[in-house]
Amino acid sequence: RNKAPMGAEVADCTQEPVSAENLAQIELDEAVRLSKAHAGRARPSTGPENTWLVADPKWSQSGTSAIGKWVSSIIDDEFGDPDNSGPKQLLEGGIWTSRRGRRTNQWIVFDLEKETLVTEIRTRGHYVNTTFNPRRMQWQTGLALDGPWTTAVTFSGKQDSDWLATKIEPP
Repeated sequence: RNKAPMGAEVADCTQEPVSAENLAQIELDEAVRLSKAHAGRARPSTGPENTWLVADPKWSQSGTSAIGKWVSSIIDDEFGDPDNSGPKQLLEGGIWTSRRGRRTNQWIVFDLEKETLVTEIRTRGHYVNTTFNPRRMQWQTGLALDGPWTTAVTFSGKQDSDWLATKIEPP
């Protein structure tokens, strides 16, 4: 069972807020751009060194009942709510957005349902409001949903929308 805390210490942003309509269009444009950019790329080869776990939405939960057990917080305003912007949606290919104003000690729990060796994780920040992307992250492991937790790796997040692959040394 693994826990990926997403702590971010970020200075206040002076950018103008993006309307829900503009944000939806920006997200659609970015999805199309990413689809085109990755359309010609080969999938990773299979084998012990190049096997990716396919994200499974049952590894985490969303909704107000998930807050405090599966996730530290979830956005709940005009840009999203706990039922459509939580960890489950992240695992479905969407995004997790913490509650507005929560910038430190944000975390998600992923229950992989069995002991699993994880040697690399991939993260990516938001492509519009990059100043709110996590700056410091940790991947922690534990044997139960409530820990105890052991830090496997601490790393810095990217302040753009590019993917970041972080290696985790085996225990």
